[in-house]
Amino acid sequence: MTDPPTGEEQAPRAPQTFELPGARRVVGAGIQLAIASAADIRRASIYIGLLALGAFGPAVVYVIAAIDRFDMDVAAVVNDLATGDGLYFYQHPELVGPLLFLEGLAGIGVLLLFAISIDAQAIGVGLLAGHATDRPLRLPEAVSRARQVFWRMLGASLLVGLYSAVIQFFLGVLFGGLNGSNPALDFLIAVVATLATVPFAYLATGIVLGDVGAIEALRRSTRLVRARPWVAVVVVLFTLATSAIETFALGAGLDLVARVGEFLGLDATAGGAAVIMPLVVSLAAVTAFGSLLFTIAALVAAPQVAAFLGLTFYSGGLERARADAPRPPAFRWVTRPMLATMLALAGVAVLGILSLPAAA
Repeated sequence: MTDPPTGEEQAPRAPQTFELPGARRVVGAGIQLAIASAADIRRASIYIGLLALGAFGPAVVYVIAAIDRFDMDVAAVVNDLATGDGLYFYQHPELVGPLLFLEGLAGIGVLLLFAISIDAQAIGVGLLAGHATDRPLRLPEAVSRARQVFWRMLGASLLVGLYSAVIQFFLGVLFGGLNGSNPALDFLIAVVATLATVPFAYLATGIVLGDVGAIEALRRSTRLVRARPWVAVVVVLFTLATSAIETFALGAGLDLVARVGEFLGLDATAGGAAVIMPLVVSLAAVTAFGSLLFTIAALVAAPQVAAFLGLTFYSGGLERARADAPRPPAFRWVTRPMLATMLALAGVAVLGILSLPAAA
């Protein structure tokens, strides 16, 4: 059991009738909670999708423009990047500069997406817990709560990520160095590294709902895991299984986009107005990817929320973000630093496009 915050700002507890599902039922309870929150999750997924568009949209526009200007063989470029042999770029050295420029745009986009994923996880926890405690959060309130805990979530995520990476590295050296490249072994190492993070199964809920710092959330998560270890193991393994589903869904989505483009006869090298449709489809795909990112994050968080509330009966952290709180937080859909970065990316992408040689 975690210790709730003390002091004059102590928030009300969740209903005492909330029951802790056992290890066999915690995933089902989480999925039921996600279904009950479906409308809010859908709205939030659109919001995260638009943020993802702001992060990666400039890179996508630059790619389409470069393909049009250089009349690229897209399949050959993709194959060259996948194999790493560099043959296509050796034959077309004029593409090296645009490729490096694109890597810069995409790199900053990845950093933005990482920040968006932190917000997405906190928003998902807030929306789910609000429904579980019969006091649903509005989307702006959930976004505000995500902003309040962003740096705590970031710090805790980096600590756990570093811990998992170190374990994977040593396991890879121990086993991979003896057996060589082995996909089955790589998967086993990933499973072992994931199981090693079981003590931190309630990290996100401890921060968002418990309203504590990163280090204290790690400590309290460890105590909760000791109380019901098998529930925590199921929660963490569900995260691993959902990550595999996310990877499969992303691959299937990219294949679907490619097939749709082929069916519609989309060709970014056709020039003129014919470039518009490939651009629209690509930007829509980026938005859909962002929406999928949030939906998966909410689904992953659902069993954790169900278990945390069942163990602690506490959701006081949500009260700090409600519109009727004593000191309601200021709200912005996009933070100033993120908005400035997105606008800067868009401006740099425009300058990059203008610097491309004119189409032949």
